Parts: sequence; C-alpha cells; structure tokens
Amino acid sequence: MNPLTHDSSKTLPVECFSCGSTNVSSTTEVEHFQYGDKEDVAMLSASVRVHHCASCDFSFTTEDAAESRHESVCRHLGVLTPKEVREIRDVYQLSQEEFSKLSKIGKASLARWEGGLLIQNQANDNLLYLLTFDDNVARLKERAYLRNTKITFSPKYRSLKGDDLARSQREAEWFNLYPAAECVG
Repeated sequence: MNPLTHDSSKTLPVECFSCGSTNVSSTTEVEHFQYGDKEDVAMLSASVRVHHCASCDFSFTTEDAAESRHESVCRHLGVLTPKEVREIRDVYQLSQEEFSKLSKIGKASLARWEGGLLIQNQANDNLLYLLTFDDNVARLKERAYLRNTKITFSPKYRSLKGDDLARSQREAEWFNLYPAAECVG
C-alpha cells in the first residue's frame, strides 16, 4: 500500500501532483525555514513529510507539511497551536458557535485559528489558555446564566412621589452654598 496522506486513520494513496501516479513514496524530513523579516528573523524547523514520485521524479509536500510549519511558528511565538485550540472546545463538547457565545471570541476568528489560517494574538491566546481550566469555563457559564436570568431587587433609595417631590424641590431652592471666603468670619 502507498503512503498515507496527513490523516493516518485513512489508507488513501498519495497521488503525484505532476503526473497523477500513485507510485509515490514518502519520507519525513526536518525542514528549516525562515520566519519573520529584518530584525525579527528566526530560523525555525519542522518535521515534514516529503513525497517523491517514482514515475516522474517529482518531489512535493502536502497540507500536513503546511500544518507542521504552522505549528512550529506557533511554538516559536509561544501560542497555542490550531490543534490545541480545537481541543479546548472539544473537551467541553461545544460547537464553535457555542464556544464563541461563551468566550465572546468571534466565531470567524475561532474558525481561522483552528484552521491555521491566522495565529491569535497574545491576549486571545491567554484567554484560550485560561479556558483550558474547568473552573474558568464554569465561571463563564455561571456568568452567562446570571446575565440571562432576571433578578428582581428592591431599590436602595426610596423614590419621591407627587407632593414629596414638589416639597423637596422647594427646599432645594432655599439651599445656598457660599464660597469658603465668605464663611470666614
């Protein structure tokens, strides 16, 4: 059987992008690549699967190599990888929409981070990290519940009605505040 694509649970052969042959072998290699520019350049490495077609002598990588490079960048930046972001949601058995409502992270942003299309900033990564702890998720669920529950309360101050209001307004007109210089005697 030919090598597998990036999903090791399936036994689909890899097809050559150049000639369409399935006479393809694969090796895992460490690829070094540059990330950033100017003063912020970093040399990173990632283990990538390289496919080689015996029919046309063409070598190529697939989506799994891009995912591996992306994970290396995330590790370099110190943020959660797309797989780790997805796992947070999966642990709590929440859809992207449910997780979005709970965390107030936009559903589109969440989908981009999980799909590896964007890397979350440090502030959002910190929020995601905090959500790896059950008690923080429980706090957000409780907060959401309390916000959606009508709580009746008694007013802290009594309100004035009718004649009491008119009387208080008249009394307020009699009150004068004098500057400090006039009070000195």
